[in-house]
Amino acid sequence: MTVYRTNITTKKIFLSIFFGMMFSTFGLPGVSLIISPDVLGLVLFYWAMVGGDARPKLGTVFFLGCIVDILSGQIVGLHSLKYLLLALVSMQFDNRFRMSAPLHKITFVMITFFLVELILSGLLSFYMSTPFFTERLIAAAVWGLIWPLMGFLIQKDYSRVVVK
Repeated sequence: MTVYRTNITTKKIFLSIFFGMMFSTFGLPGVSLIISPDVLGLVLFYWAMVGGDARPKLGTVFFLGCIVDILSGQIVGLHSLKYLLLALVSMQFDNRFRMSAPLHKITFVMITFFLVELILSGLLSFYMSTPFFTERLIAAAVWGLIWPLMGFLIQKDYSRVVVK
């Protein structure tokens, strides 16, 4: 049995991050900004989880978060913190994630996005005395359901097994 690995091109990573940034900054058509998925967060989480050596670096993740904050007119550093937390969690659990069942992957993504959103909403409500949006937390958990679609749209399988 021989395993042929296909290379992940930086062009594919760049294009998916670019489209993720556009959807995260301007939102999805017909979807409220409060409950719209953070597409760039999902894309960065995806590439940090399965990208291997081509995964985005932490400086790049922080910079992309600042750009999203500036373009969307939000508090600068909020998305940067979210993306850094997602990248660190994904780098910590990438080997276990790749070897788990698809339902476990979806559950892991849902719980991770829910907890990161809960932490950031709690920090905002504590320090800035902003209202606590529970619909944002529920939407963050539902974003995990988009995970199989992300894998299908970006790149489903990185290796193919050939039996000789």
